Amino acid sequence: MEDAIDPWNFTILRLLSGAICLGIIIILHTHRLKHQTQTATSSSSDFNTDNNNAAVSAILADKGSWLSSVSLVVYALCFSLAYVDLDAGTGALILSAAVQLTMIGWSIYQKEQLTVLQWLALAFALIGFVYLMLPLAAIPSFTGALAMALSGIAWAIYSRPLAKVIGLARN
Repeated sequence: MEDAIDPWNFTILRLLSGAICLGIIIILHTHRLKHQTQTATSSSSDFNTDNNNAAVSAILADKGSWLSSVSLVVYALCFSLAYVDLDAGTGALILSAAVQLTMIGWSIYQKEQLTVLQWLALAFALIGFVYLMLPLAAIPSFTGALAMALSGIAWAIYSRPLAKVIGLARN
């Protein structure tokens, strides 16, 4: 284990390599959208083309979100730090339960009507936590569990705008 990368450097490597890949994808996608908009504008001006151009312009003008950026960094760092003290199964359970509890909890707080699937997800998350905390179950490291729970909360905050975009969240 002496040759293993530490959580801090792993997080930096993970985020930096992801940022480089995302940067390349954004450059290529932006170039394609700009080319697509110029071609559509010069060929016709019907209602669908105008709507498409407006959507493309909105995408090109989007500058992202600092909250999402910070949430992603908190998720990645806490995730890496947590796995120093947790085994994979326990970490995965805490992470997924924290994400579900945070997203569904936020929906309930916002007075959103939950679907049956969302209530089932909440029930499974709670059952998983109860099972994890049973006296006969292995009790995870407090700092590892806390770091993984924070990671899950950060992931939920990061995911919330995406859920709104693809229609999984109404607010």
